[in-house]
Amino acid sequence: MKKRKHILGLKIRRKLERNQPLSEIEWAYVERRPRGQHKEYTMSKTNRGFLRPNQISELIRHSEKTPFILFRSTTLIGKRHTNGFTTSTLYVPSANLMGDLNSRRSVIGTSWIRSSITDKPLQELRPMLGYHLLWRDRIQDELLSWTMSWPFAVVHLYLRHLKGQGVGYLSPINRTRAVQPEKWYLEQLEPQENAPIRFYSANDLCDYTRAYNDHDWECKRDLPGLHPRKTNHEYITHGIIEYPEFDRLKQVSWAALVAFLFELVPELEVCSDHMALGLYTVLRYLRILNYNRVYATTDRELELAQEIAWLHTRLRPEEKRDESRPHLWMLLHALTFRKRAAGDQLFQKLIRKLGYNRQDLDENLHEGFGAFPSNLPETHSLYHLAVDVQAVVGGQPLDALVLTDTYSRFNLPPDLQRSDSYFDQRRVPKLSKKPNTKKYKIERRCGLPCDCSIWGPTYKRKQVDGADETDEADEADEADEADEADEADEADEADEADEADEADEADEA
Repeated sequence: MKKRKHILGLKIRRKLERNQPLSEIEWAYVERRPRGQHKEYTMSKTNRGFLRPNQISELIRHSEKTPFILFRSTTLIGKRHTNGFTTSTLYVPSANLMGDLNSRRSVIGTSWIRSSITDKPLQELRPMLGYHLLWRDRIQDELLSWTMSWPFAVVHLYLRHLKGQGVGYLSPINRTRAVQPEKWYLEQLEPQENAPIRFYSANDLCDYTRAYNDHDWECKRDLPGLHPRKTNHEYITHGIIEYPEFDRLKQVSWAALVAFLFELVPELEVCSDHMALGLYTVLRYLRILNYNRVYATTDRELELAQEIAWLHTRLRPEEKRDESRPHLWMLLHALTFRKRAAGDQLFQKLIRKLGYNRQDLDENLHEGFGAFPSNLPETHSLYHLAVDVQAVVGGQPLDALVLTDTYSRFNLPPDLQRSDSYFDQRRVPKLSKKPNTKKYKIERRCGLPCDCSIWGPTYKRKQVDGADETDEADEADEADEADEADEADEADEADEADEADEADEADEA
């Protein structure tokens, strides 16, 4: 720990020096090894240089329409855990932790990291952005991902849990309260200036950098994996994010969330003798199943949604739960796993009973609220629930709901102009499948109230150069990519392990 002279390391060291207990997250940082080794990107060969000033202005203009409330799911331990690191107040890209690697300690600070995403040459940014969105982000990745879809964040965290990854958390933030510290590497903790941070649409970044057109992707599965229909929920930040310690929104662990989740969304639970399919396949399955008709809320649903919203709500020291109310937008998001319509009398009655006001509603009424991607029905449900809140609290009516297509504004290759329904017709999405028990076995039970089966391969899978295209890539998603990378990861970890163990022992001494 003595050699980790950045904000996170210094905060943990201070607690150790004062004999203060460490949180589960802080222990994960102390005990785990950094993931992988530095491997250079293959740079783009065409249209090199930088974004033009007018393109940067357009990106900034579009970023003003980013939802205020966003989510990030992370796991901190286990094979293929989330790159980088997350605490309740810090969100750190992997690149900013490279100094933790013994092999990189000769590199001074993070001077090689650009000050902003628009300062990166396009030939560097395209592969970094593309592999980040393809779940193959490298140790020098400077980016972080966020989603406006609470169901996406929940399913993402659940599938990581089923792969045996631990210390999993779902973090909501209000982007207007997020800042970027001026310095990351410090000799000691000290006050410093913070700068605001921008959240860019992943599709906008791919459009303006021409990631679809001007990079030679290594595998023919890569470009279909960047289909805009997969990334139109996603927002990208560059560099470290610091978030207020006592903000009303707070992160929640998977262990706490699962106590209510499967009663609220029983369709999501994977049987113990099955393995979940890939992330986008599971999401498409749920969207077909739960959004084919309007569901009116029930008393039990509202009770469960309130419990989940309370998990995400931080009370002030003087507040008591029975005299307060959970965060409004977390209550709304918790109800978006099904198709909703405005005019739900039971839901409106709850809003009146809990005493919400227009200020609560305005917290997430960003510019452009009401314009949502057509293939994200959970966001349409969020809109209709917000309309019901407005009917109770009053004030200016919301803008009309506008459904936008899933494509970018620029010309795309033909296979990126197909909608979700095209792939659903070719192969009906499913939640899970029975695994081949000659290839997979249950390694253990998760030990949490959900009692999930953690499956593992019985042999090492060989890397396949080619692959069938987009519809099969959907089912594979990050699962195949993770399996292909497992062997390389273990080799990387072994390369660092001996040196890291010796260094850790020296640090503790």
